[in-house]
Amino acid sequence: MAAGSFEDKAFANICRGLGQLLAEGNFCDVCIIVGEKQFSCHRVVLASVSTFFKTSLMKASREGSSSVIDITHDDVSPESFEILMNILYIGTDVVNKENGKDILRMCVYLQVKFLEDHCVDFLCKNLQVEICLETWQFAQKYDLETLAQACYKMAAEQIKLILQQDELLTLPKSMLQVLLSLQTQLSADDICKTILRWVEAKQEARSIHLAEFLPFVCFTSLSSQYLCELVSYLNHPFREVLFDKINNALTYNMKGVQNNDALVRRKALAQQSLPLWTNEIQYRVVMFGGYEVPENAMKSVFVLYPGDNFSTRFSLSPLPEDNGLDFASCALNNQVYVSGGSQLPTFFAVYKPGDNEWEMLPSLPGEGRERHVMAAMSSNVFVLGGLEKIPKSKKGKKVVSSSILKYCIKSKEWSVFGQLPVGVEEAAAAVLGHRIYLFGGNDTKGVNTDVVQCVDTLSGCTYQAGKLPSPACGARALSNGGHIYVATPAGDILRMWERFTVAEEREKSQKDEPTVRFKEVSKFTGRRHFGACLYPGEIILCGGQNEERQLMNSVERKRVTYDSITTTQNILMMGAAKFDLHVLNIPLAYLTTRA
Repeated sequence: MAAGSFEDKAFANICRGLGQLLAEGNFCDVCIIVGEKQFSCHRVVLASVSTFFKTSLMKASREGSSSVIDITHDDVSPESFEILMNILYIGTDVVNKENGKDILRMCVYLQVKFLEDHCVDFLCKNLQVEICLETWQFAQKYDLETLAQACYKMAAEQIKLILQQDELLTLPKSMLQVLLSLQTQLSADDICKTILRWVEAKQEARSIHLAEFLPFVCFTSLSSQYLCELVSYLNHPFREVLFDKINNALTYNMKGVQNNDALVRRKALAQQSLPLWTNEIQYRVVMFGGYEVPENAMKSVFVLYPGDNFSTRFSLSPLPEDNGLDFASCALNNQVYVSGGSQLPTFFAVYKPGDNEWEMLPSLPGEGRERHVMAAMSSNVFVLGGLEKIPKSKKGKKVVSSSILKYCIKSKEWSVFGQLPVGVEEAAAAVLGHRIYLFGGNDTKGVNTDVVQCVDTLSGCTYQAGKLPSPACGARALSNGGHIYVATPAGDILRMWERFTVAEEREKSQKDEPTVRFKEVSKFTGRRHFGACLYPGEIILCGGQNEERQLMNSVERKRVTYDSITTTQNILMMGAAKFDLHVLNIPLAYLTTRA
């Protein structure tokens, strides 16, 4: 007898027997009302498959309530509930293309997990390009990550067909950002046209988000014909957002290309956010600060090249001041902003690859920061949390800060933006749309926390968005504009699932509901004070300290696809820790000094 066949026969007989009892009306002990229809059922059957019914029936039993449950939710119709009864009591699989979503939304509400999984599997297998955007929105609404992933994978692979669908213009902002973050087929013209079409479809509501999409466009790659069309936007309501980008692209084409001015080309290309690979400029991993001799802070800036397995490195212009360790950095428009540090907490400067130069910027307000995090978007740089010295403290006592500072790049002015719900140091931060997420850190009591905090940069709202699977201090957070990955010192690589529809409601109503959750997608060798970056197509993790506080020189590269991550390993020239990594477009003219 084949393994499992007796079990199958046993359950088949139980199911057949239950169906017969129901048909005869025997032992039915609960009535479910859906709309105007009543269903006689058995408590034990419903409670065994549905968390909703288990909770409701246990409560009714304790309170001695009536054995009647009236379901009035829109996601449960008499037709779908009748199908559920047939599945439970007869065992027939009646899920099809017409009723699959109706059954699935009912299962989500009633928490019938086995049938929910079956419906998701069915919809994934029968997914078609014509309905994948509609199905994706459905999956987002009902928080169905597996189905959503299948949808955006198909949409990314069939992007040229997707661009022809009107449904594209109805996508929420976060979904379009996911789609653009995955694209590898579209020209710069197509990307820019798609963004402008989407914004203009609901211009009054969406224009505020235009700047968030610009990092997806390489303006120097726009065709001359389309660039001429874009000039009309210089007299458009979008002028303030687009002017610098269009002007930069025009200068690149007219002076750089047509007049063959290499310096103009170099500076224009070095302002593009997307990775470039030309005869003049190429993307590289750039390492800022840290130490290779324990606690001996370096001012060095090194260029590393994964293409030669990190076997060589070049020096760029070093940090202009000895700001020490425990600084923070962030990238915007292919420039890196660095602030604070153990030796010079008020330090603030920006590195510009086009000139291979640093520009000193207005100092951080007050006593400055260390062990903080930074994030940047549009034309603003944010400094969040960290340690700050107590003013006028004779012993130099420091406290964990919860304040958020904002630096306006255009006006070169600092301001106080708000307060974090939980003050933290050694957290990690990443940007998704208009939201900054902070992950873990040490709280004001010196305890590692698992709290995930969100800063809504549009409304100024801050809130706890959820929790990491476990507390993490000194993690690294990486964003590609559509997804965030979190690498923890314990060696976990997590992918964050943003419930952005819930986030939007929460930012309006301040409801206390988690807006994020996490899935472990890979492992790496655990370490503290390591560096990490999101290189095109892969996550790079390197350096740091092991449990014995010895410097590590290993590099682990995680090749990221839609549904899997593979690993390769390299070695750094020297062990290092407490450095930051960024992927930047670097002019080849500056890659001359080997380090």
